[in-house]
Amino acid sequence: MHRPPLDPSVNSIVCWHRQLPALASELTVLRFGLSSWLSRVGLAEDSRTDVLVAVYEALANAVEHAYHDRAPGVVTVDATYQARQHVLEITVTDRGRWRTPVPQPTPPTRGRGLRLIDALTTHSGLATTDTGTTVTMGWTFTTAGPNTPG
Repeated sequence: MHRPPLDPSVNSIVCWHRQLPALASELTVLRFGLSSWLSRVGLAEDSRTDVLVAVYEALANAVEHAYHDRAPGVVTVDATYQARQHVLEITVTDRGRWRTPVPQPTPPTRGRGLRLIDALTTHSGLATTDTGTTVTMGWTFTTAGPNTPG
């Protein structure tokens, strides 16, 4: 179903929320939904790609690590786009238990998720508690348009 773009003059703050089982098979559904929403808020394709890669990495980390010692739980994605300020904030939250990384030889293709998120965002953060982990990602785009992070 095609939906028209959101009008920033009417919808200055637009939110998106999804909660799904923390299973690899669910990530494609979530990615598609987020991509559609980012398109509706007017984010250019190159910016959408950066956002989707960063969010997917946070989701993949939750799927792989959050529920490592028990049955899969849920992962929640909350996104807020402030159209007038060109600011996008996304959180990925799980209710699993944080594992402190143990120093060990890491294959060259592993262990770069948080650095990748840092590189693709304007700012990012990680908060861990006994009841879950939240990855916060933010982007500030130029006022000339949402094509380029500012």
